[in-house]
Amino acid sequence: MIKQKRRNNLIQRQVQLNQRLFRQRLLCWPLRKHPVQTFLISLLSLQILFLLSRIQ
Repeated sequence: MIKQKRRNNLIQRQVQLNQRLFRQRLLCWPLRKHPVQTFLISLLSLQILFLLSRIQ
């Protein structure tokens, strides 16, 4: 039982690490390819988030 729990924790940690790496790669790849578009898109998404927060 305890071993199972420990193994589950290890697996969860591994998954979290993988997700973080995946996200970083996902963010870095467009930056290298199209820096300007990526910048504009991030600005746009920030603006949308700001507007959404203002509405609520």
